[in-house]
Amino acid sequence: MLDIKFVRNNPDLVKENIKKKFQDHKLPLVDEAIELDTQIRNIKFIGDELRAKRNAASNEIGVLMREKKKEEAMKIKESVVCLKTLTYLCIIKSKQLILWQQERQ
Repeated sequence: MLDIKFVRNNPDLVKENIKKKFQDHKLPLVDEAIELDTQIRNIKFIGDELRAKRNAASNEIGVLMREKKKEEAMKIKESVVCLKTLTYLCIIKSKQLILWQQERQ
């Protein structure tokens, strides 16, 4: 089995080797694997950004609570719940894509 990083960096070489083995029907799988990898990496990036925003908002809530600004903190807390939900959705989608990719190998 090939490492996805190798496939991503050398798609022409991978395709050439597939042709040498007379398995031309597998050629589209190279592009499909690269596309899936791109989707997985993008979703993970978005999840990381959401997690960072959630952590920043959580820290801000702590500061506001110490300053007795409970009303402002509660507004931010609502956004943290949304960010947390979106983060979990990204994690789930990423895992689904990884499983689908593994099934295709």
